[in-house]
Amino acid sequence: TQNDQKHGLINSESAFIESINKNAVTLKLENQDIKTISLKDLRHIDYGYCTTVHSAQGKTEERILGAITADNKHLNSQKLWTVF
Repeated sequence: TQNDQKHGLINSESAFIESINKNAVTLKLENQDIKTISLKDLRHIDYGYCTTVHSAQGKTEERILGAITADNKHLNSQKLWTVF
């Protein structure tokens, strides 16, 4: 939820948790880098349940799930669609 210059983490970047123990967590970042960070240093992290179209721009994913409805023409327009 914030940039972390000490560990080279960028706000809005996604990562998979590779392992976790009582002292540290090992993350696999979007660029495939592996980082092990002490739990006491890892303060600004949150679950990534979803993302906006804008923050997903330029990312490559194997699978996505989109919830698109016709309820609001301003929230569902061709300008907001993602191209696959």
